[in-house]
Amino acid sequence: MGLLGSLDHLRLPAADVEALAASYRETLDAVVVEEALPERVRLRLANIDVVIERGEAGPDVVASFRIQDAEAFRALLAASPFELQGVEEVPGAVVLTFRDPAGNRLQAVRWGGRVEDLVERR
Repeated sequence: MGLLGSLDHLRLPAADVEALAASYRETLDAVVVEEALPERVRLRLANIDVVIERGEAGPDVVASFRIQDAEAFRALLAASPFELQGVEEVPGAVVLTFRDPAGNRLQAVRWGGRVEDLVERR
């Protein structure tokens, strides 16, 4: 085993920490672990900590979350303040790229899926 363990946390910058944390709670069922508003909130999401700190969102932040149902996740995004930016098929998986309300780029990966499996296309 290497020196690195599993992912500990994901840090996301946002101009409005409280509003972005609310979006993660309401849309993705994240749970608040620690709150130090207006500067910082730590949430628990998909068995990792997401730390939202005051700052400017950057185009290079990318975290990929594993999902079981790409179509259901796509529908969730469509009904939320998160913005779906693209759906692509890579070898062995479907990748949905999206941005949170602060502009951070994220991905959801469905291993074993195909774009044709989605009811609606982009």
